[in-house]
Amino acid sequence: MMKRAVLGLLMYTLILMLISGCSEQAVDGDILKGLEASLETQGISMQQEGRQSSDALEKVYPYKFTIQADPKSEDYILVYLFDGNNQVEQAIKNQHYTITSLTKFANITNANVLVVYFAPSGDLDKYQKKIEDAVNQL
Repeated sequence: MMKRAVLGLLMYTLILMLISGCSEQAVDGDILKGLEASLETQGISMQQEGRQSSDALEKVYPYKFTIQADPKSEDYILVYLFDGNNQVEQAIKNQHYTITSLTKFANITNANVLVVYFAPSGDLDKYQKKIEDAVNQL
């Protein structure tokens, strides 16, 4: 009888973990699609490079996208989806990237989302306002 109760509890826990994992992925997908749609309406195309295995902040790995409005100027963004605002603040305090001396980056936040915009040419003005507008719409 005790084995059956323990087995039932384990199955229940496993099902809950599976459901919460799936819903978290769905929310992540909705946020990423919303960001992409907003930028595309502003004339910026995004190409997803997938979830990165490096550049973790607070144990959260980002989604990387290349962005461009014309073929000659390609920049990129890292999109971090945290559990809460406090985690975003802590991540910004602890962030460090290996970049060239010319590359500049800017942090754009909204609730639990942190978008880090990298401009390898050093020109943040090129896309920053449009990215801020897109992130604010999330």
